[in-house]
Amino acid sequence: MRADPVAIANLINGLGWENTKKNRKKLHHYLEDGRRWKGICGSFDGLLCLIPPNREDGESLQISGRVCHELSGKDIELFHSLLKANEFVQPMCRAGKTFQASIWSDAEVPEFKWEAEDPREISRLSVKELAPFIEKFSVITENEYSPEKYDWPKPDRWLWDWPQHPMWVPSSDRQCDLCNIEKCNCITTCLPENKPRITYERGKGQGVRVNGSTFVKGQILEEYRGEVVPLETYHDGWSMEFIRPDLDDEPVAQIYSREMGNWVRKVNHSCRPSAKFCVMKISGLWRQMLIAIQDIPHNGEITASCGRNFLKGQGKECFCEVCNSTRQRG
Repeated sequence: MRADPVAIANLINGLGWENTKKNRKKLHHYLEDGRRWKGICGSFDGLLCLIPPNREDGESLQISGRVCHELSGKDIELFHSLLKANEFVQPMCRAGKTFQASIWSDAEVPEFKWEAEDPREISRLSVKELAPFIEKFSVITENEYSPEKYDWPKPDRWLWDWPQHPMWVPSSDRQCDLCNIEKCNCITTCLPENKPRITYERGKGQGVRVNGSTFVKGQILEEYRGEVVPLETYHDGWSMEFIRPDLDDEPVAQIYSREMGNWVRKVNHSCRPSAKFCVMKISGLWRQMLIAIQDIPHNGEITASCGRNFLKGQGKECFCEVCNSTRQRG
């Protein structure tokens, strides 16, 4: 069956190519190659990006793109039967599908749950135990609060009906520190347009750096988000105590970001930070906000003082410039 010439011309134009015989031949080759890979992947959506590429140094891999591409029809059937027999394949394919979707939509590659774990611990898990960690991490735009999920002891200084959302602002109070509007959208409009990028920081693991315009001193960067849980629920280093300034800074809950959250959970601790956490009333809720305490230029690392207990809970020590210098002098 011959392809529609008009459709071919539209594809070539969409790729920004000249409509020449050479380019039409190249496109036909790509389409044929795509159909071949579609047959190899079969019903295993996401498998393609899990197949190792060909080695440029000439060394052959036991499994590579070239090896898979040369499979016969019977080989492909056997390949699919082996994949179906492996319980680890489906979660891996879901991860691959997520990765592919980010490429097609030109979006940032999402985070997976295993990225927040200690590689040494992950390497010891069985296939069955590892499967849940291959799922996509849940990025949330609001804190998760489930009152029925936990037993919520009433805070000592709480003045209102209980149980209640620990971040609730009484209707008689001003609802936002940034404006005088009763129902506002400041929690969205106060945030910078350029989103930071997740990086690998030597000796510290993942971190966060500015991507684009400088974050200026005093600028609100983002809200620290996660699941809102009762105090003392978690002690693994992924929770942050949430205090109420209107209750004499009494802690009323934890914000737990191991299972869900946003990029703020990746901010590294530093004894000489570039940002700080500050509780503010914004858009009808008390919120744990991250604010720059100095100008942070493009590619500058965003750090905050999270407290020594935060590090100890993860079995870590501080590797900021201040502590590294102290260790070197000692």
